[in-house]
Amino acid sequence: MLIMKKKVVWIIITLNVLCIIYIMFVHNAVPLSRRLSLAEAIQQNANFIPFKSMSEYIYSAVSNRINLRYVLNFFVGNFVILIPIGAAIAYNTRKRSIVKCLLWGISISFIIEMMQLLFGIGSFDIDSMILRTAGIVLGGILGNSIYSLVNMRTKNPVDEILCQKRT
Repeated sequence: MLIMKKKVVWIIITLNVLCIIYIMFVHNAVPLSRRLSLAEAIQQNANFIPFKSMSEYIYSAVSNRINLRYVLNFFVGNFVILIPIGAAIAYNTRKRSIVKCLLWGISISFIIEMMQLLFGIGSFDIDSMILRTAGIVLGGILGNSIYSLVNMRTKNPVDEILCQKRT
């Protein structure tokens, strides 16, 4: 049963990573002629100020300067995309720590942002990292909840009552 659970978790992680790769390299592909050099990308497209992009998206949406679809794509896309990985990390580790999910979230988000920057397929945005990390942490909370529910269902309540009476 444990081996089966681990296989399911790895399948979820693999499918999620493939989805991220598809979104980054196929769906949002930038023609080679429009890609910037690393220095140009950092100078023109990088955001190192926390909450700057988020506030700009919200302001633009409120003032009708940008289509709401782009705003939702930024917030929901960055947040939701890594929830399954967070759940898998929490469900699959012995110490179901949210701190561990937070560290994984920061690492995975940083790798994604660096890939976008290095391959010229996006921009480095600290706000995307914040949203993705929050998604992984939420996934970790969900993974812990799922783990608790699964383990609660597999325990026999009669055995627990009998064990309590013996002590």
